[in-house]
Amino acid sequence: MALCLAPTLKFKGRDQATQFLGLIRDIYQVTYKDEDECRAYCWFRKDDDPCTVQGFEFYENDNALTVIHRSSNPYKKMRKFLAALQSTGSKDAKFPPLILMTPVEGFVNNNNKSLHFESRSCKLTITKIEVCSDHGEAKSILTSLGSLARNLNSKVMGLACFVAVTEEKEGDQPNNHSAVDHSTTAHFLFVQCYSLESASPELFEMNTQYL
Repeated sequence: MALCLAPTLKFKGRDQATQFLGLIRDIYQVTYKDEDECRAYCWFRKDDDPCTVQGFEFYENDNALTVIHRSSNPYKKMRKFLAALQSTGSKDAKFPPLILMTPVEGFVNNNNKSLHFESRSCKLTITKIEVCSDHGEAKSILTSLGSLARNLNSKVMGLACFVAVTEEKEGDQPNNHSAVDHSTTAHFLFVQCYSLESASPELFEMNTQYL
């Protein structure tokens, strides 16, 4: 089963965040070359906070993440860097509990070089939604997000767009992921990636007004 995740890390200073992204770039080189089952791997610095970085990763199956991706030397080097920061007692630079989500709809325009890690010509927005309700409302939200993703794809307005979801039932841990079905809490992830030429504030406002 395919899965995706979107962790956020907060660093104490801009230099630490820059060091981390340098290590992520090394991971990307191996991932892009050797990991065929990784469909998306991108990390961005927040526009309004240079000390915070946001990632989005998309894998074809659990093994692609937990075995193949995490066994690379660049990945292990990155985790050692974070462990060293945390050993000083810093509450920053700590991975939050990962919520592994099931991608249910979306697209990637692989013909555009803006999606490559080295390029700075794209902008990413990630919207996280948590709904504590019945199955009907969760399904309605999922339908709306899927419709928006299809609309972006049909109008060639974005470089990539993904809709992902997971659920929590009574007694479940957050990373037990499956389709929405009688959930007590549903987590939705809506990811949009645009070239800077098309990423106007008006476009973001138009595409998120339904969320």
